[in-house]
Amino acid sequence: MNYEEYKIIWKDEIGIKNNMNTVEKGRLFSTELFTQYLDVSLLDDNLYYIDGKSDGGIDLAITFV
Repeated sequence: MNYEEYKIIWKDEIGIKNNMNTVEKGRLFSTELFTQYLDVSLLDDNLYYIDGKSDGGIDLAITFV
């Protein structure tokens, strides 16, 4: 499987659709990337959503205790 095939499957699995706005896409992408890479749950208290104007492109932040 090449990268383009993998990207299509991954985006489909996490629910990214072409008709979503950039905030929705960024939120889904960042949560999946963080939770899969760090092996954390979306229910963790140390995940913070940061999505909106003038946020510098950051969609999710995590604090380590």
